[in-house]
Amino acid sequence: MTRRPSSTDPAELRSALKEFSSRHPRYRSVYLVDVNGSVEVESGRAPLRQAGKTSGEAGLHQQNTAGRVPVVYASAPLPGSRRVLIGELDVVKLSAVLRKPGGVGRLVDGGRRTVAATVGFRAHESIEEEPVRRNVSKALRSELEP
Repeated sequence: MTRRPSSTDPAELRSALKEFSSRHPRYRSVYLVDVNGSVEVESGRAPLRQAGKTSGEAGLHQQNTAGRVPVVYASAPLPGSRRVLIGELDVVKLSAVLRKPGGVGRLVDGGRRTVAATVGFRAHESIEEEPVRRNVSKALRSELEP
């Protein structure tokens, strides 16, 4: 956001969320949830994340490991509030980040399932090729060389 909201009031956050989603198209949806995880205010497309309590911790999360579309989102608790700001990432735009001329890239989760890729893929498809599985395992253990 170009300006930091000074309030945690959902009505006052509406314009800030709208501005943020128009400036950052990598997020398919941005919204504020209450303590129970119910959406109070949203901007962008309809949320894919299933309603429910969030972990309450800031970070990047993956909600599902099955289904047609991986649901990847960032969360940030609002200080002085029990509300959490959620930004769902657009998987197609994540795939675009991976693109490099002459190469193939894949974003996988901790269970070695495909979340996004530069070429056709099925959501949550398991990594089966041995050299790729080996490199993913090394990456998960932070053993890859730069």
